[in-house]
Amino acid sequence: MRARIGAAFLALAATALGGDGAAGGVPQNPLDPFMLYSPNASTLRVVPLRHGQLPDLEQGTALQPSCGKGVDPKQPVVGVILHEGAILALRDGSEPGFSRFEFDALGQWREVAVGAWPRGWYVAATADLDRDGRDELLLARRVQPQGYSAYRVKVATPSQDGGYDFTQPEREVYASTWFATFTLGDVDDDGQADLVFHQIPHGGPSPLRVEFHSGRGDGTFAEERRLLLSAPEAAHNLVLADFNADGTLDLFLPPDDDVRDFGQAHLALSQPKGPRVLAPSLDLRPAGESWGTDNGAFFAVATDVDLDGHLDVVARFTSWGRGHDYSYEVFRGHADGSFGPAERLTQGAPDPGAHLPTFGWIPGL
Repeated sequence: MRARIGAAFLALAATALGGDGAAGGVPQNPLDPFMLYSPNASTLRVVPLRHGQLPDLEQGTALQPSCGKGVDPKQPVVGVILHEGAILALRDGSEPGFSRFEFDALGQWREVAVGAWPRGWYVAATADLDRDGRDELLLARRVQPQGYSAYRVKVATPSQDGGYDFTQPEREVYASTWFATFTLGDVDDDGQADLVFHQIPHGGPSPLRVEFHSGRGDGTFAEERRLLLSAPEAAHNLVLADFNADGTLDLFLPPDDDVRDFGQAHLALSQPKGPRVLAPSLDLRPAGESWGTDNGAFFAVATDVDLDGHLDVVARFTSWGRGHDYSYEVFRGHADGSFGPAERLTQGAPDPGAHLPTFGWIPGL
């Protein structure tokens, strides 16, 4: 298994900016649900979702975020959809930067803020931590680029000008580990989003231990470290969403690569009383019924792709052997913790030099 660093959200979408900073194309109702698709390194396309169907990735409005003067045009733009309906675009370079887009009264996406981004930090999750109607950003950072490393997090708070305050203190969650993943969600049912995390402490098989710090409702988290769930095998990322429509968050676990049944995901459904019950869920690679050592990594998000009111799983597989061959599949949810068969959204790019299509979704929280 390799050390891996990844953002919790995949990249988003929209049309070319006009000279006044507004995005051209067909006006879009800001209340219409959308996803983001990155067809090339510089573009985010705002793709409308469709009732009963998968999205048509050729449709929508294309944005070309500026993200400041120090970004590298060869680095792909990464997009995040915020719960208030805005779009955050990030890009690396000699001076990493961001752009924020909002939908204006004229029916256009407008770039309302551009600023510097703290180097090495990625967006692990977003949530309105202080209930002011705007998302805070949970930023995470792997301190060392390779091998064992400390992992740290901090919260970036929105400012009135559309930018962010990145000066909040850092918290070291793990002093030395192989890989770690972070998300936000109310797992103790007190109405406040909590900081939820899991580590893979070393290469090879390792157990699952999902822990959390309770949210205080003001953008900070309690010091006490609490156990949410443990199991014999690790997961690659944590997906908190209400898959059985009972009003409480469930936990979907895409598998790590060092597991007995390659591709077997698990789901911990909430119960009326007592702890969540972990059970096998989707088999993301049904032909791989054996150990999956170093075959690749799975990543998933939860969202209502087809607007039927049920949360779906969108899963990505990255093959170590084929480098940049990303593939995306949709598993439509039935609102009872079960899902339909895999439907291919896009194959990705087998050529390591090609642009990798990536996506951004409204999270299913």
